[in-house]
Amino acid sequence: MTHPAVDQEAVELLRRRAGAVPTDPSLAAASAEAAVTAVEPATTAERFKARARQVATPVVERVRHELDRATAGEVQALRSELDELRAEVNRLRSEQAAALAALAEDRR
Repeated sequence: MTHPAVDQEAVELLRRRAGAVPTDPSLAAASAEAAVTAVEPATTAERFKARARQVATPVVERVRHELDRATAGEVQALRSELDELRAEVNRLRSEQAAALAALAEDRR
């Protein structure tokens, strides 16, 4: 059972365009010609773009992996430096709080 707001004809049209077998018996009887005309032929540019993506995907993944591997040491060093700086800020805050408390005590 599907949701009443779903247009079954639109679903079947999308399935035909994607190359899926129609599930609705009334649409399954449609001629092969109707199914073929429902699919618009891809332009040369679209085919080139799809092929370029297909070829580029593994290259991009390799580059990302290499960048992650190459920068892992630097990232870890920066994280360590950040931890040290946070500790220094906490130390300075403590010193400042102690100095302000001493100053307030002297004013009394």
